[in-house]
Amino acid sequence: MIEAVPEEVRQAAPAPEVNAGDWSMATVVAHLIDGHRRQVGRIRLMVEQDNPVLQNVDEWAAMEASGLLGAATEGLLATLAELRVADVPWYEGLTDEQLGRTGVHSVGGEVTVANILNHAAYHDAQHLGQIARLIEVAAHAGRGNMRLVDL
Repeated sequence: MIEAVPEEVRQAAPAPEVNAGDWSMATVVAHLIDGHRRQVGRIRLMVEQDNPVLQNVDEWAAMEASGLLGAATEGLLATLAELRVADVPWYEGLTDEQLGRTGVHSVGGEVTVANILNHAAYHDAQHLGQIARLIEVAAHAGRGNMRLVDL
């Protein structure tokens, strides 16, 4: 979605009136990387152990600790793509038994591997919408008199 967007736009925090939170596009990608790593770790733990405890995480503190904030977007996109290419085939190979394995989330209570995978899809969709709103705002500024036109 953001390959053609200039880096300065990808790194810019949105204006306060934008309904996209206060994260830049690059921050969203960093968050997706950090969340993906945590998700894989939780699923592996659930597949390998009986009913493990899955600690809730402060997302912002985790991102700050990850070293991903402020990184160039090209590198972040490459990292996210590499992680997905490496892990999606593993997800697809999970058996029904593995998808039903449980863990206990410290806030959410008992969850299954399938619940975590569905939560991940929901989470990704939310953040893709956030990025779409950021692109919309960036493109709007350059519309000139086309802002007066209904298409």
